[in-house]
Order: sequence, then structure tokens, then C-alpha cells
Amino acid sequence: MTADGDAASAPARDTGPGDEAAFDAVVVGRTLPALIAALDLAEVGLSVLVTAGPEDLPEGPVRDPEGVLASAITRIAEPIEGTGGASDPRLLPETTVPSPSLLLDREGHWAPQSTPSVLGIPAMPLSAECLRLLGTGPALRAYLDRLIPLLTIGKTKTMGELIRRRLGPVALERLSEPLLRERFGLPATEVDVALAAPGLNETLSRTGSLTGAALAYADRNVARETAAMPAGGWPLLHTALLRRLSAYAVELSEAGARELSAEEGATWAMRLSDGRRIISRSLVLDPGAELAEPHAQEALWAPVPSLRPPRARVHADIDIQGFPGVDAPADAVRVSGDRTLRLTPREAGSAAARVSEIVAAEAQAVEAAEILTGHRGPEEMARLRADIEAVLAEAGLTPAADAEWRVHCRAAPHATLEQRERSEAALDEQLGHQPALLPVGVVFHGDELPAAIAAAQRQAVALRRRLLGLSEPG
Repeated sequence: MTADGDAASAPARDTGPGDEAAFDAVVVGRTLPALIAALDLAEVGLSVLVTAGPEDLPEGPVRDPEGVLASAITRIAEPIEGTGGASDPRLLPETTVPSPSLLLDREGHWAPQSTPSVLGIPAMPLSAECLRLLGTGPALRAYLDRLIPLLTIGKTKTMGELIRRRLGPVALERLSEPLLRERFGLPATEVDVALAAPGLNETLSRTGSLTGAALAYADRNVARETAAMPAGGWPLLHTALLRRLSAYAVELSEAGARELSAEEGATWAMRLSDGRRIISRSLVLDPGAELAEPHAQEALWAPVPSLRPPRARVHADIDIQGFPGVDAPADAVRVSGDRTLRLTPREAGSAAARVSEIVAAEAQAVEAAEILTGHRGPEEMARLRADIEAVLAEAGLTPAADAEWRVHCRAAPHATLEQRERSEAALDEQLGHQPALLPVGVVFHGDELPAAIAAAQRQAVALRRRLLGLSEPG
């Protein structure tokens, strides 16, 4: 019996003459969303081929607001039904509650934000931490939030407007602006409350003050900020997922997909880099998270050109020595012009620095990433690198010996409900137009891995029902 309640009736894999083969589904890419979609298809007896392609594994814990990622990790860790045994503890999810970030105080020194807080909004504006970060006058102004009645009708839309009105401009600038801009790539005045902190406006209406709402929302905020990763690391989980797919007779090809094209009868044809021709009843496609190599990705984007993200963001990472001015450092965040800087401490007194550009049109972000990675002229590269290194210099930091910039150009996070809904509508339109094509991956979901995995699972279940003849193909 299948997971959908019926015996699998899909045709078995058919190898044609010479170098041709046919499958129920071909999965292009080896990212977690793509491989989990492959697992959902293979578990019900469909024949699946997974080609070589982008992997894009995370480097550390990933925010998991709804627990989707932890559930997916647990699923991969579980033994296959009927094989016995127990889950490998190295594959089980570990969750991490991040410690309060360090921000710049009124004298320009790193200082911890107060707890509890919600994206910088303090529950106790007269705490010692807030007094240090804000100073007495602005802290008292923030405390007046407890006394100011709710005069506006309806909900305040953006985080910046909400915080400025209730707590004052200094609290916005020093407490929340760095955290919001670093996460979303946009000023706080362009970030929707309903997306950054769902339910905060409703809590504000119930408690009567924003600081009171931060206190009442604290437990929910901790859950939303909790991050997950496999105990043994992402590469180990990735290997286990590939092994699980092999147990379901999924063919794992080391060749990449070329010349993707739709054929009559809603089938897909492609040529692999090893010369083999593949025919498939459906295509699951993850073009990968990186956007800075358009020529390498051209074939992968050809079936879905309209889904390219309209906005992108460049991150430049480099290792630095030391973490000046802080005895027990946590992550530190600051704004520097149109860029943000996040410092993540490591062992032996070193740290990783990430400088992020503001959100830009994809073409502009790709151009910046190509300059930084040496794909543009040396003068352009030197100028942009000097600008980014100035962000480190402003913070009193210097790169570690022999350290090199690692540059990533990725889809920009959704900062408003409208942006997210537009992205979802584009995906729905694509699925309606070509139901045998399933675009998956973080690039279609504002670079959010849990959202990409949830969508891949949902869409793969719908696709397998069509392939098994359990639902209409429309």
C-alpha cells in the first residue's frame, strides 16, 4: 500500500535502446528540498532519477519558526519501515535558542540587548541593559509606551513605524534597526510586522503597550527564533538522505542535466552530461540558491525563467582574529551605511564576519557578486572590496592572516506579506500551467529553508497523486 492509501500502480522504470531511459520523475539538484521531494515520490513506488546538481547545504543551525526543519530531520533519521533498528542519534535534530545579540551602545561599544525582547523591542525598557544601550532620556521615552494609550485605529503595518511611535526614534535606531535590517536587508520601515513577528500587533491590542506585548510574546518569540540542525552536521544528514533514496531504488546519477525541454503529452526530455537521454513523466527542479553564476545556471533556469527572484542580496564572509571589547561574546550586529555587519564568535578567540549588501534588483546583486569573486575587472573588484573592508575597519576589525572573502548572492528574504504572496502566486501559476514541472528550493521562498521544504513536501504529494492516477492532472 502507498502512503496515499492505494497500491502503487506506476509503471516500472523502462530502459530504452542504447543510452535512453524513462522515469516517472527526474529530480534535478541535490538540495534538501529536492531530495525530500524525491523521497516523497519514491516512497510510493514511483521510479525516480536524481541528477547531480547544487547541494547548498547550510553551514550551521537554521531558524525553524514552525518546526518544519526539525520534523524533516527526524524523518530522515528514522529507520525505514520494516528494517528494524533505531534512529541514528547523530542524525536527530538539535535545537538552539540564540543568546541576545550584542548591539552598539550610546558610546559606540558592544553591549548585550535586554531580555526578553522581540527583534530589539524590550520588555523592560528601564533595565540596566537598555539604559546602557539607550541612555537615560531615550530609555524613559521608551518606558512612556506603558502610559501612552492606543490611539490608532487598526494595526500599524511596519516594524519601523510601530517602534518609532511607541518607543521613540532612538530605540528604533539602536535596538531594532540593526536586527531587522540584518535579517531582511531593508530598513525597519519597509518590514511588515505581520511577517517579522506574526501576532505581535494582536498582542499589542490585548496588552495595551508595545513593551507589554514584547513580554507577553516572549515565549512565542523564543520558539520562532529557535534554530535546528542535525547533531552530526548537515553533510552527514545529506549522506543519510541519499542512502535512504537508494534503499527505495532511486537512481543517483553523477551526471548533470542538460537541454531540458517539455515534450508532447506533458513529458520532459533531457540530455545528461554523460550523454544519456532521459524521458520523464515529471520534472522536479531546484536551480540552487546561488544567483551569481548565470551562465552555469542557464540550463536549470530555462524551464522557469519567470520565477527568477526580482530581488537579491549579496553576503561577503571573511574570518577575523579576535572579538575586541567583549569578554564573553555573542553574535554582534551593526549597521554601516547601506550594509550590515554580523560577527559570529568561534573558538580560539576568532570570529566570522558577514557583510551584507542591502536588497537590490537581481541583476545589480549578481553584478556585485561577480565583481567580488573576480569575474569582473580588477578596478571594479578593488573598489567594491575596499567599500566592504571599510565596514570592518569602521568596527575596528581586520581580516585574519591569509583570509579570503567568500561571496554569496542569494534570493532576498521576503520583508512584506505582499512580496511573499506575489512569490507564492507566481509558483501557483507555474504549477497550473505545467503541473508536471515542480520548481522547489530556497530561491523560490525568500531564501528560507523551512518554507522551501514545506512547499516541496506539499507539492510532491500532489504530484505523486497525479502520477499514480489518484487525482486529475490539472
